[in-house]
Amino acid sequence: MQIHIAHAVIHFGGQALMSELLTATPEPAPAAASITPPPIGTYWAGQGGIYAGVMRGRDGQADYHLIVAQEEGNSLPWGEYGREVAGAASEWDGEANTAALTEDTDGDHHAADHAASLIVDGHADFYLPARRELRLAWTSCPELFTEGWHWSSTQTSAHYAWCQGASVGYQTTYGRGNTGRVRAVRRFKAHPLTT
Repeated sequence: MQIHIAHAVIHFGGQALMSELLTATPEPAPAAASITPPPIGTYWAGQGGIYAGVMRGRDGQADYHLIVAQEEGNSLPWGEYGREVAGAASEWDGEANTAALTEDTDGDHHAADHAASLIVDGHADFYLPARRELRLAWTSCPELFTEGWHWSSTQTSAHYAWCQGASVGYQTTYGRGNTGRVRAVRRFKAHPLTT
């Protein structure tokens, strides 16, 4: 903290008095520590997976780093064919979709349950990516998507959900009773966000 002393003349009943005014100026706060991620497509030590890049925040959410788990779930149905689940249709927010699915006690949601149960490097905040998050993961880490269809957490109806094709990379809807692969992701929010 810095102290500044200034002189002032104050008049009382015709007399001038000299006074010293003390003002305190706080020192600037130290700059926030920034985290520098590894190159896209490489393992981020201590973060539980491969770094896929920055996902743009939507609807007032901040941007975040997307980390893709190396472990893959095979031959899992999306689950609950024939009933739409409230809160699981976001194309951008897989974390919210997965929460809606795992909290829904009226049905089985195998793909979301698998993703949410993953613990890597002490992180237990993995989730089934939304359609747009899955696209970023596939684009940045194609070596993790070698075959088959990978589920997103984004349902399109009571019977279909979005999935990501491994071979040519396009997305389509797939019957929720079919089996597919699960590639969980997690978010890492660093402020300020650096790349």
